[in-house]
Amino acid sequence: MADSTKDKHTFAIRGVVEGFFGPPWSHAARMKMIDFMGAAGYNCYIYAPKDDPFHRDRWREDYPKADAKKIACLAAECAMRGVDFCWALSPGLSIRYSSAKQFQELCAKFLALSHLGVKTFALFLDDIPEEIQHTSDKKHFPSLAAAHADLANRLLAHLEKKVPGARLWFCPTAYFGDGSSPYIATLGAQLDRKIDVFWTGPQVVSPSISAAQARAFAKALGRKPLLWDNYPVNDYNRSTLNIGPLRGRDPKLGSLLAGYFTNPMNEPFASKLPLLTIADYLKAPEKYDPEKSFRAAVRKLCGPDAAAPLELLSQYSGADVLSGAPRPVPAAALDAARGLWNQAEH
Repeated sequence: MADSTKDKHTFAIRGVVEGFFGPPWSHAARMKMIDFMGAAGYNCYIYAPKDDPFHRDRWREDYPKADAKKIACLAAECAMRGVDFCWALSPGLSIRYSSAKQFQELCAKFLALSHLGVKTFALFLDDIPEEIQHTSDKKHFPSLAAAHADLANRLLAHLEKKVPGARLWFCPTAYFGDGSSPYIATLGAQLDRKIDVFWTGPQVVSPSISAAQARAFAKALGRKPLLWDNYPVNDYNRSTLNIGPLRGRDPKLGSLLAGYFTNPMNEPFASKLPLLTIADYLKAPEKYDPEKSFRAAVRKLCGPDAAAPLELLSQYSGADVLSGAPRPVPAAALDAARGLWNQAEH
């Protein structure tokens, strides 16, 4: 018998994507975050820090042995905590989509990660030029979307042959909006249906995301999207800390998405406050209360003595970002908060 108490709009994939620009998390912070994710109810972590050179700028190069060992440790820790480990590569700044040699290099990089315990992969082609850059590619593909669909399809086929149980996710160049662009139309028509696609909502940082908006994008894409929620990430404004509770997410999204991923801040411990509220939303979106969830998160992470100053700080940060009226956080408050969290993290 089905569990009648289970919310029909809960999310099958509840993830965290370390996908920001700027200082990546330390290995120690990632290990602690994975423990936190498992305890909070998250079941997937994507390794994709933009400033990891071997993830983006130097994508063709193998990880140094010490770095590869750390990734293997992360994958093992995820397995222990019931969290799926996904490794992502972002080669779009330099790759030639029509180059057989570079495709072989791409496949080799992914297969090297499979030997570290990875079976879930992601190809990120976000935050790159919106037109084909290389002459050889222009001769081979009618559009950027066609090149992207072809590359992802070939990569998935290769992974499925070499890595039992492999799956591939894709972040497109046009990753927000209503899906009405020719890029999304081509992607929807040509991309293998087994490849789920990321979407950040109607905007890059979306104050609100409705069920209607999710349905429209899914219809254009020909599949339910994976939501990449750019809250509480703060790489676009390092003068703020987005610690307020999640707001503005339709309680019906769970049935309209392939999964939900939050993109956190460069500050891992500070990110745990909003991540706890997001976890509450993901568990029971119909019952989610932002204020109640935030108060519980503060008590859990910082103790009752920290509640008042953190409530004040949140008025300058997360709640305003999601309402579309961000205000800079006073420097003294930022320093005090970061000092508190650095102390707690270590």
